Amino acid sequence: FFNDIELKSTQKQSISSKQNIHTLTINRTDLTDAGVYKAVADNGTGKTVETTCTLTVGSKPKVEGKPNDVTVNVEQSAVLECTFSGLPKPEVTWLKNNVPITPDQRITFHEDKPNVHSLKISSSYLDDKATYTCKAKNRFGEVEAKINLNVNSVKPTIVRDLQEQQIIEKDKPLELQVEITGLPQPQVKWFKGNDEINPATNK
Repeated sequence: FFNDIELKSTQKQSISSKQNIHTLTINRTDLTDAGVYKAVADNGTGKTVETTCTLTVGSKPKVEGKPNDVTVNVEQSAVLECTFSGLPKPEVTWLKNNVPITPDQRITFHEDKPNVHSLKISSSYLDDKATYTCKAKNRFGEVEAKINLNVNSVKPTIVRDLQEQQIIEKDKPLELQVEITGLPQPQVKWFKGNDEINPATNK
């Protein structure tokens, strides 16, 4: 019996008996075979005996689709995503260049949608550039997917130049301003002629 429905031999399953050994064979199980199986014995004496078995059908983890590589600029957020199927639901771990990752305030793990696992970096550094591995494991097996994260720097750009000529009265304060962007944020040095001005002494 399967879920209280008597079973017969079919192409998928066979029932056999040899002396005191009675066997139900399912040639290839699938998820629909999960349920309660029962063997009932009756020899015409008016009393029957039975034994039951609850069958759980699982599947090893599988990567659904091909994960996309990700490219961001320094200080931008990055999201790496992998989708896995499997029963029971697989446990997922993340690695960077084959080293397990410990989440922190900047790097976090999520499952925002069923079976969709993500690693989120709130602000990317240049040394975040790496190959990331997402591993999924359950009792039936293990599978992994790899994602390349590229982190680009942005060259310095002068947004607002120095005023080319300035005239100032002696003993008056002078302020020169320039606006420069870039990622990582550029370090700016000041020169008078060819001599660098020391910020500590302003000379």
